[in-house]
Amino acid sequence: MKQTKLLRLELNEVPPREFRIFPYGVIETTKGIFIFDDRAAEQVMAAWRDYGNDLVIDYEHQTFEPAGNGPVPAAGWFGLELRNDGLWAVNVRWTERAAEALKAREYRYMSPAFEHDDEGRITRLYNVALVNFPATKAMEPLAAGGKETKEHVEGGSMKGLLKLLGLGDGASEAEAAEAVSKLKDTAQQLEKLTGKQNTEEALAVVMAWKEGAGQVEKLAARVKELEAEQRKAELSALVQKGLDEGKLTPALKDWAMTLSKEALEAYLSAAPQIVKLGKEVEPGKEGVAALDGKKWEDLKPIEKHNLYLENPELFAALKADYEARKGGK
Repeated sequence: MKQTKLLRLELNEVPPREFRIFPYGVIETTKGIFIFDDRAAEQVMAAWRDYGNDLVIDYEHQTFEPAGNGPVPAAGWFGLELRNDGLWAVNVRWTERAAEALKAREYRYMSPAFEHDDEGRITRLYNVALVNFPATKAMEPLAAGGKETKEHVEGGSMKGLLKLLGLGDGASEAEAAEAVSKLKDTAQQLEKLTGKQNTEEALAVVMAWKEGAGQVEKLAARVKELEAEQRKAELSALVQKGLDEGKLTPALKDWAMTLSKEALEAYLSAAPQIVKLGKEVEPGKEGVAALDGKKWEDLKPIEKHNLYLENPELFAALKADYEARKGGK
């Protein structure tokens, strides 16, 4: 990651023996915004080394859009070099015609022809052309006059860079430098954490971790659901056992379901038999269903006991009826 700072470039040598083609960062043009970063630099240099030839400087991109059927003359030849502030054309050899045109200020700017990916990242440089109407904004002139200087923000236009960093147009140089430094630190930490050599691979690892973590969360949630279902089934079996053994009444069922398995087992092991104290009912009939319209005075003590536990409202009503009839005699 390159430091962002303000430079004053002396542009006195005409024609220049070297010049910068792309600064690091955001490059604003009339055809869109493009990116030249470390990844772009690697791809551009790899493509040039694979090509194995000097690159050509032509006039007005005539290499790709010839004006007629005649020859397409070169204005010069150059190689590439990566520096701290971007990609440079080096060992530039101008033709006599081009050198005279630059000295006479007939041409002032250069325009690169390049490929880029879907994100706007530059991936290959084909050549540069001498032009007077470049698509790149805030272009550094090849042919400056006298002691002309130009303020330039390394890494592309300051406005575009601030936008990329999430800063407002009024942010200072120091704020921009701090933001870039934080990005650099974050990228280094990410690469160290994942053991990868570049940020792109590190991000891919993090995405895999994130996907894996999401699957783990889903599995953990399902395990909890299964544990809850198992707990409910075990409690239901214990509650039914308590009801069958007469150690739980129906009124205590909901309460019992709130206990842990261990707590309910402890309760049932210590609880007395409070419901089924005997078999004083007709075969096939139990509890309240065995009363068959009996009055209070017809009930045996065990029937009153079971009635009190199973249906306290009916118990109270029969008793009240009995007391009312008894008092009316």
